[in-house]
Amino acid sequence: ASFAPMEGMGLIVVDEEHDSALKQEDHLRYNARDLAIMRGKIAGATVILGSATPSLETFYNAQMGRFKHIQLPERASGRPMPSVEVIDRSKSGHTDSSLSPQLMRAMDETLAAGGQVMLLLNRRGFSSFLICSSCGHVPQCPNCSVSLTNYQKSRKLKCHYCNHVEQVHEQCTQCAASPILPGTLGTESLEEEIKALFPDRTVLRVDRESMERKGALEAALASIASGESEIVIGTQIIAKGHDFPNIALVGVVNADSSFHLPDFRASEKSFQLFTQMAGRAGRGTKPGRVLLQTYNPRHPSIEHSCRHDYRGFSEEEMQVRHAFKYPPFSRMTRIIISAPDSALAEATAERLTKELHRISDPKLLEIVGPAPAVLAKVQNRYRWNIILKCTKAGPLHKAVQTMLELSQEWIDRRVMLQVDVDPVSLM
Repeated sequence: ASFAPMEGMGLIVVDEEHDSALKQEDHLRYNARDLAIMRGKIAGATVILGSATPSLETFYNAQMGRFKHIQLPERASGRPMPSVEVIDRSKSGHTDSSLSPQLMRAMDETLAAGGQVMLLLNRRGFSSFLICSSCGHVPQCPNCSVSLTNYQKSRKLKCHYCNHVEQVHEQCTQCAASPILPGTLGTESLEEEIKALFPDRTVLRVDRESMERKGALEAALASIASGESEIVIGTQIIAKGHDFPNIALVGVVNADSSFHLPDFRASEKSFQLFTQMAGRAGRGTKPGRVLLQTYNPRHPSIEHSCRHDYRGFSEEEMQVRHAFKYPPFSRMTRIIISAPDSALAEATAERLTKELHRISDPKLLEIVGPAPAVLAKVQNRYRWNIILKCTKAGPLHKAVQTMLELSQEWIDRRVMLQVDVDPVSLM
């Protein structure tokens, strides 16, 4: 929308400005929020960045007086915020169920009172992976350094990075033993478990795979809004700003899965996700209740979510960011080096890093790496990262530009360089 050729623009509204989906990660990399701010500046228009959980960059800009901070302390409906309870699964003993006794009891009570239940599990598929019970082999994508996701109904394994698909094997491809067992719980297996526990209730699963058909998401949202779907299971799709007045209970099945990712924004994204999910409960006449299942109840994103304490979380997370010179206390750029040969990718990353050290001032520019990317292989290309941090954008951009110009003289044509300015993820 920010590219629309409009004249006389007076107002731009960026809803859910914290959402990482606003960052385009392929081809031309840009953040639609930042683009809207620039477009508003050029047009002399007012720009409103709206969110219940603003990004730390936006919060910091407001603290510095660059943005005007306007708060809405109450819900539009005047309804109170839901109560949030933490269920420490490390104290509940071993169980084969993904649901604690407390969560199952709360679901029974909510459904008996005519309310709807929403369960968040930010993992798609039947399980995250399959694992051989004999040798421990996990089927991997042949193109990417990730395990294949298991889909029980279609009996297929799928890669979520390059869309490689293969059939589930009855026996292990490494040792020929069987059975091959489901690994970590996914939305599809949770759906099966819920249907077995609540056979008389209508269960709806909302994730990317179940919503692939045209019009499926619209139909699902209508089913939730009408009350037809009594138990809704989904990924972060269901955490978006939907208004379902009959949702009385929200359960986060595995809170730990999001804040243990190897990404400096993991805590921030987890807090945002938990808070956004909590916002789905109690929007109508029924009081809202949120249950968070976790093995780490003292994690800051958990503790502050329980209190609906955005400012407290932001201030604590800001201290961590400041100590490690992460945004918003620095400008960051990620250089992604990829090549069809692992040695070529590594050698190129090493040489580019040496060039950067040679042409930059270590007092101004911090160079981290090179290191293999978390997703070390995607679509048959090996990936390495170089992370650059600087308090000002000028020296950072100059170093990157100089490096790119010098590299044209020697870089192998099989190597691809991608420059990600202000990355929202380092995966």
